[in-house]
Amino acid sequence: MLDEFKDPIYLYLTNIPRVLRRIANALPQGIQLRAARLPADEDLIADLYNQAFEDPQSDKATPQEVLRYANHPSLAGACAYLAFWGKQAIGFGVARLDLPSSGEIRRRGAIELLAVLPTFQHRGVGRALVRTLLDWLSAQGATLVSACTHDAGVASVLQRYGFRRRLPWLARKI
Repeated sequence: MLDEFKDPIYLYLTNIPRVLRRIANALPQGIQLRAARLPADEDLIADLYNQAFEDPQSDKATPQEVLRYANHPSLAGACAYLAFWGKQAIGFGVARLDLPSSGEIRRRGAIELLAVLPTFQHRGVGRALVRTLLDWLSAQGATLVSACTHDAGVASVLQRYGFRRRLPWLARKI
């Protein structure tokens, strides 16, 4: 089950074009990315999530729990990408685009999920997924991207690419 008891880490990014210029567009050697095919890839994504965030104290997340982030009615759109090393799935990322509120100037998006199997971390897979998700969000017109994670490793990856931490009480004001 998704761990909702750890303190969340809130992050945001406001200058997507600057960040995209900084993140190399090349994939690590032997790594391929492809858009997830839903619902066909739901079980694969849930399995990757459970392996990447393995916690013996909690139940396994179901495909429905993991992908509920990409199916919320307040979304204008969502995308999911899988990373492969050969035929082995090794990571995934999910981004979403919010429907604009009335009078809202900024188009908001979010990186909802980012996971890479532990044996493939620190090899550029997370960077390639972040780059692909930010490319998609930028193409959809997002000018503000947020993320919320319970995993300090995911927060660290996002901060390397320009995301800034924000206090929870500021989350609704950004």
